[in-house]
Amino acid sequence: LPRQCPPESQAASCSAMDEARAAVEGVARCAASLRLINSVGSARAESLSNKAAEVLQCLDPSARTWQCARMGGAEVLLPGSYAAVCELASSCLYLHDDVDLELIASMSDCFGDGGMIIWGCSVDVAETVVLSLAAVASVLTRGISDHTKVAPHVEKLFADMDHISVHIFAGLCRVAFEQDGTGDNNNLSAEEQRLAHAFQAICIWSVAILCNLMQGQLTAQTLWEMAGGDSLWALVLIKGMLAYSPAGSGVTLDGVPLPVPPQLAELKEAVVLATAHLGSPSLAFYDEVDANLIDDDIDGGFTMSERMVGLSMHRAKLATAAADCK
Repeated sequence: LPRQCPPESQAASCSAMDEARAAVEGVARCAASLRLINSVGSARAESLSNKAAEVLQCLDPSARTWQCARMGGAEVLLPGSYAAVCELASSCLYLHDDVDLELIASMSDCFGDGGMIIWGCSVDVAETVVLSLAAVASVLTRGISDHTKVAPHVEKLFADMDHISVHIFAGLCRVAFEQDGTGDNNNLSAEEQRLAHAFQAICIWSVAILCNLMQGQLTAQTLWEMAGGDSLWALVLIKGMLAYSPAGSGVTLDGVPLPVPPQLAELKEAVVLATAHLGSPSLAFYDEVDANLIDDDIDGGFTMSERMVGLSMHRAKLATAAADCK
């Protein structure tokens, strides 16, 4: 059965919009920071700053996008506002493509030996992505006037995650290796801890977005699709979500802590329960179900024994992935 994510009250919804604006303001601060400017260049940083300013205007309570629609007696944002926030998050994800390694190398003396690039990824870009995803998740708690118009923007956002997903995967695997099953970050430098914390935060905020978009429903199929049907990637993502701790690394951005999803414990519980169903037959034969073309209808199909072998192989892959990601 699908797991209900934490419901949002009307008061919490108003608070969520304040959190969304705070997260977008955080993106603007990142865009103005010397570290990000020296990572992606001044032109790209200025473009991100301008986009953040436009989104803040969309989230202004006096703006037309805030007041034009009502749902169940409560004011909600129109799809255009959600689109603007999702586009800002996509812009943050694309920042990784604009990282200028030569520029960073030339500025290394200004920022000490810690470095701005860890494990092939910019720490500042990762933290900017966290803030943008927090903004998306927060606005989705306000209420959706037209779900069908909002969903495509969120789907595109998750497609754009490919720009950084390989670094999240590699980074979380690196953290697991360094911890060696102890959960201790003492082997990680301060910058490595910042990046690991940011990667985990990206994972948990992504799930928060899915929960809010799906009106509280989190299923094994959602997690499976999020991981692209890859057993190891799915388990690494899940481990990153469950390992996330707001105070676990003491990481802050310019002295301001990165945002934390509300009701974090309940969100993690929803992830655990959805994970328990990754071994279901519907996911073992997901490609057939998704294509609505069951192989049993073609050329005689498979026997029950053959289906059981397929199910066992799917579960064996999950077990191997669980062992590999420790």
